[in-house]
Amino acid sequence: MKREISAVIDFLQDFREHGFNAAKIDAREIAEKIEVKMIWPDVRQKKTKRQFDYEGTEETTSNAEEHFRREFFLHLVDTALVKTRERFSYMENFFKLYGFLYSTDIMKSTVQAGSLDECCNRFEKAVEDVDAGDLKMEITDKKRHEEDDREEESKGQRQKQTEHSALKHSHKEEQERKRKKDKGEKERKKPITNFWIAKVQLLHLCIMLV
Repeated sequence: MKREISAVIDFLQDFREHGFNAAKIDAREIAEKIEVKMIWPDVRQKKTKRQFDYEGTEETTSNAEEHFRREFFLHLVDTALVKTRERFSYMENFFKLYGFLYSTDIMKSTVQAGSLDECCNRFEKAVEDVDAGDLKMEITDKKRHEEDDREEESKGQRQKQTEHSALKHSHKEEQERKRKKDKGEKERKKPITNFWIAKVQLLHLCIMLV
C-alpha cells in the first residue's frame, strides 16, 4: 500500500510539471468528438489603483491559456497532492500500529524480521485492553498451526499422488494381463481356425475335381 501511494504522489508531481500540454491534447480530442469549439475565454486585465499621483497605472498581462493553467490546473493538482499526502500520513500511522495484523503473510514476515515484540508492545500502548505477551503468543501459535496445517495438507497431497500412482500402475498391470490373456486365447484359437480354413479349401478343391 505504501508503495502504491508513493507512486501516486510521484505521478501527480510529474503531472504538475509536464501534464498541462497532455491535458490540452486530451481536451481538444474530446471537444472534437462532441463537436464543441475549443476557445479560451477572454481574461480581464487587472489594474492596480494609484495611491499617489506620481504612481503609474500597472496592468498585469496574462493570456487565457496561462490564466487557466495558473488559476485552475495548478490549483487542482496541488489540491490533489495535499490531500493525497494527508491520507498517506493517516495510512502510515494506521499501518505503523495495525499493519502487522493486516494479513497472515505480514504476520509471518514480522516474526521472521524479529520485530514482533516491538509491534505488540506498541499495540498494547495504543489499545488498553490488549496484553502484548498474549498477543505475541496468539500470533506465534497461529503461525505454528498454519504451518502444521500446510504440512498436513502437503502430506495429504503426497498421499493422494502416491495412491493415484499406485492405482494407475495397478490399472496398467490389469490391462497388460488382459492383453496377454486375449493374446493367449487368440493363439489357442488360431490352430482351430487354420484347421477349418484348410478343411474348407480341401472341400472346395474336391468339388472342383468332381
